[in-house]
Amino acid sequence: MKDRGLYSINFLIILGLLGVLFMGFWVEFFLKQEPCSLCFLQRNCMMVIACSLYFNLFFGLATPHYALALLGSLVGMTTSLRHIALHVCKSASDPGFVFGPYHLYTWAFLTFFLVLVGISFLLFFHEKKREGQAPKFFISIAKWLLYGVVILGALSMLLKKGWAL
Repeated sequence: MKDRGLYSINFLIILGLLGVLFMGFWVEFFLKQEPCSLCFLQRNCMMVIACSLYFNLFFGLATPHYALALLGSLVGMTTSLRHIALHVCKSASDPGFVFGPYHLYTWAFLTFFLVLVGISFLLFFHEKKREGQAPKFFISIAKWLLYGVVILGALSMLLKKGWAL
């Protein structure tokens, strides 16, 4: 597989993760569903994965970047399983937001699982550190979307603490 194809797949995974994050922010800001601490941890794990794949776009494809993404996926899956278990055992008071057939924490688990599988397959095509960058278009779009997610995440945390608005 050519480098451009690998960069494209990294970019598409970033777009998918940021789409999931923006959905979570939409539920929080427009539907007024306050996220719990496990939701924040899942968001942070998704941001770690997106940033590590952005490192691939900016610095070139490297195994440590994929390793960081895999680690973020594993921590995120574990957190999502904990979140699911809390609701299955009925110890959680708030049932959470339902999107389609599943709750958001179940969607998060599926997202982390798909990222884990996807990055594992990407590692099959990765031979060594490749110098260079992805096309400038990928880098700039991913950079601005990541900035947006970081700003929304900071606003979300400030609102939860009661320090904003």
